[in-house]
Amino acid sequence: MSTRSLRYGPLALVVISWLSAPLRAETEPASLTKAHRLEDTHQYVLACQAFDEIAKSDRDSTEAREGYLRCLRIIHLERRHRDESFRTKLLGLKRPSDALDVYEKVLVALRDNYLDKDKVDVASLFRQGLLGLHFALLDEVFKSEYLSNVPTKDIEDFSNRLLELIDAKIQNEADAREKVKEVALAAVALKLKPTVVIFEFTWGACNALDEYTTCLTPRQWNDLHGNTKGNFIGIGVRLGVSAQKQLVIAKVFADSPAQDLLKPFDRILEINGHDISKFEFPNDLAKVGDLLRGDEGSTVELKVESPGGMMMMGMVGARVVKVQRGRVPVRSVGDPLVLPPDDAKDASAVGYVRVNSFSDTTVQDLKSAILRLESSGIDALILDLRSNPGGSFPAGVKVAELFMTEGVIAYKQGRDKEESHKALNPNAFLMPVVVLVDGDTASAAEVVAGALKENNRARLIGETTFGKGSIQKLVQFDNKVPGGMRITVAHFLSPSNQPYHGQGVVPHRVIEQSENGSDTQLQAAKEEARALANAMRNMKMKMMQ
Repeated sequence: MSTRSLRYGPLALVVISWLSAPLRAETEPASLTKAHRLEDTHQYVLACQAFDEIAKSDRDSTEAREGYLRCLRIIHLERRHRDESFRTKLLGLKRPSDALDVYEKVLVALRDNYLDKDKVDVASLFRQGLLGLHFALLDEVFKSEYLSNVPTKDIEDFSNRLLELIDAKIQNEADAREKVKEVALAAVALKLKPTVVIFEFTWGACNALDEYTTCLTPRQWNDLHGNTKGNFIGIGVRLGVSAQKQLVIAKVFADSPAQDLLKPFDRILEINGHDISKFEFPNDLAKVGDLLRGDEGSTVELKVESPGGMMMMGMVGARVVKVQRGRVPVRSVGDPLVLPPDDAKDASAVGYVRVNSFSDTTVQDLKSAILRLESSGIDALILDLRSNPGGSFPAGVKVAELFMTEGVIAYKQGRDKEESHKALNPNAFLMPVVVLVDGDTASAAEVVAGALKENNRARLIGETTFGKGSIQKLVQFDNKVPGGMRITVAHFLSPSNQPYHGQGVVPHRVIEQSENGSDTQLQAAKEEARALANAMRNMKMKMMQ
């Protein structure tokens, strides 16, 4: 499954979208019919994937995008309430007034920072929070967790009474706070804790603006901060689903707690006693990920089977592994490589380096990697940005500048002003560059790809990029309340003032990845790099004549 499907938070849709299912025409395409059917049967991850695939092939499909965002909102709601840090550190607050303080702070932060001032009217944010709670009351996971012993009619009556507050007079943050307090007290009749109600209003308001503006649980807050600093807390594996829909380890990170204990393609059978065969994949992949998470220093017990192990009478061939969660270094830049020539007659040496994400360490790490390749005598460079979700916008600008002596890198449109980011680097790397991109190349990675393409500094190979053209700011809830929020504060545009959002960057050569296991995109990039190197060599020879 593409990481795109679970990467970003949801966009709150118009009121009617949340109160009833949309009317569907008899003649809708079969792909949309399937996506809606998955949604109707509560297979939200699969539905999200289906809507996402339609949206990627038809970027003008409003129905696919709304369906994607609608399902994504449910996924995030359910994940939030399974998140132990959310349940203990936020829902566990002893004083509802502390939760109300967070709600009010979220409203103020949105008012003062969000890119579009017209969208952060406090009455609208209150209504979206109200709809967030209404939506939660309809969700089976939420009801089973908090309302399992409450008659369905009582839940429906309370939910319908909520809708009567849609037109409540809310003039400022204090009015919104007081009205949320009233709802929280009324919900006690359903045996709902006040903090549960207040935080549904909080998340609902924050998610009402775009798919990137969202509240973050304490764990998500810490993970996000860790990734920008180059590390996170965990055991150091990436999960995957095999062709047989079994849970496997897709990757083991270097220098992680799991490095010497687990290997790629190990099949996971149990996590802390939970039988994984009872889960459905990929629909339950996020649930399993939550089982692996925990505090630094805590231990998780896995029962795994390596490739080639025999499964007879249940568990023969399996082994139990105990892994202590710890700080996992996130390598923003991979090891540089000099790719061997495909043709003995071709003397061009091509360097290769992959950038996995953009963090505080990316620029220096990439510069060091390229210097190592230069010392090896490369004639051209392949910069691999595939599956790079982005990260730090300033890091993306500085990476582009590594290859540009001058020129516009990007324009940034903020709330009150527009800025231009320009290169001024007399020491820029001047070798020919080929950039690999795909549908999961996003955000800061698109800044690099777009800048190098439009300044004629690189050739792009692969697939059209994701199309995320916004910048977010992190705001912490409070010193005494963990967690925070991510707020969209700006859009960025290409050097020719073209939007990235919803459009992406189209490569010079569109090449889809082969399904037979061979890396056709990399092969095309090698051919392009050698052609550029040969062209530069011939040009230099002519200049010397």
